[in-house]
Amino acid sequence: MSHGKIEIWEVKKLKKLIATCASSETTQLTWLNDGCHFITATTAPRMQVGNRFRVWDFTGKEVHEWNAQKHLFGIVPFLRDPPPPFPEDKLDNLNKQLGNKPAAQVEVKKPAVYIPPSKRGIIGGGSAPTKSTSKTAPPPPPASGSSQLSEKDKKIRTVKKKLEQIEKLKEIQKEGKPLEKNQLEKLSKEESLVEELEALEIS
Repeated sequence: MSHGKIEIWEVKKLKKLIATCASSETTQLTWLNDGCHFITATTAPRMQVGNRFRVWDFTGKEVHEWNAQKHLFGIVPFLRDPPPPFPEDKLDNLNKQLGNKPAAQVEVKKPAVYIPPSKRGIIGGGSAPTKSTSKTAPPPPPASGSSQLSEKDKKIRTVKKKLEQIEKLKEIQKEGKPLEKNQLEKLSKEESLVEELEALEIS
């Protein structure tokens, strides 16, 4: 799995790629013991927003999605004992449909838009709290004393500033205003910045 893209290979009988799908911001992937379904999850503390899990079948089709209202810290899937038999006929039909064609691709869902901490509501869902009740967003760092920050904190602050600038550019774009070349280049870096921020926060 790379950047949310999932490749599904049959390694015993066909020994080839049979399908692809995508689950953005996945932090956990687990196959069920039926050999037919697997689960992807976006969990805390690595990801503080968009916590959920999805169930997929081996053809790359999503069959269920559950969104957490609070933090989802991990999943332990229920495994049937003994496991049900694998649907060989379904695999054979899929193989006939593919033939020598590339593996079937499932439409990719766009990843959730990054929301800066200052604009986030209740983590995992719900409406944004008022200033008097908000406990989810940490207070902004003081303007002075930046020299006291560690190198890691400085990098995190820099990445968050860039992401906030991207959010402002996206709002301008939604209003139908044209963006300059350098502004479009900033927009194209959103995904890599989100990944960099995730890596910094968990390191």
